[in-house]
Amino acid sequence: MFTYPEQPETIGKILDSGFKLYKTSFKQIIIYSFLGALVGNLYSLIPISQDPNLIWNDMLKYAWTFPIIMIFTLLTYSIIIIRMHDIAIGVEQSVSAMFGRSLKKIVPLFIGSILYSFAIMIGTILLVVPGIYLMLALMFYAQIILLDKVSVFTALKRSYRLVAGNWWRTATVTMVPSFIFISVFMLVGFFAGFAEGFISPDESSDLIDYVMTAVTVLITTIISPLMYGFFLILLNDLKLRKQGDDLEARLEQ
Repeated sequence: MFTYPEQPETIGKILDSGFKLYKTSFKQIIIYSFLGALVGNLYSLIPISQDPNLIWNDMLKYAWTFPIIMIFTLLTYSIIIIRMHDIAIGVEQSVSAMFGRSLKKIVPLFIGSILYSFAIMIGTILLVVPGIYLMLALMFYAQIILLDKVSVFTALKRSYRLVAGNWWRTATVTMVPSFIFISVFMLVGFFAGFAEGFISPDESSDLIDYVMTAVTVLITTIISPLMYGFFLILLNDLKLRKQGDDLEARLEQ
């Protein structure tokens, strides 16, 4: 049985705790991770015509499928985060209860994702460094919306305050799962390019697309919950550090 650490941890222990949470919860969340990965990658199978007269029709397919895919992805993401958190605090609840909690948060999460992307875009346009800073400083908005039951703006502000003063710690921890994710996809891309040389030109394009989509779904299914585990442990660690700083400040007054 795994529970959240009760004291701030070193970066190494945060990563170890994140892996333990992932391992403990894997069997209970794998189906939701698979469904989210599957639906989230359906857009890659929508063909785009090379004919200028037809390309707008294909773009319309993207336009109406994108909200559906995003909402379903947010729903499965919410269920995974809630379930992993419940495991870490020793709470058991039914699938219908998790589904209900997740469904109520779809709109706030959707709005939050737009505001998060907008903040990063503005920061990047003004200067690249602010965009990178905000990408990490605001990254916990979704978990905070789901777990702390606060509004979108409160979640963004709370994430910013938690990361403030711990930005480099946050960057270091998030780099590890990100590096794993990117490395695996680069390896898959290398083998896909290598395999394409052994397939006839008439068959290569569609076949490679289908294989890459299947592999992407598989990798995302397995690795995404690992990233979520790291982020939940890191969020808990930042909260513990913030509580310690606040207590220390009150004692000094």
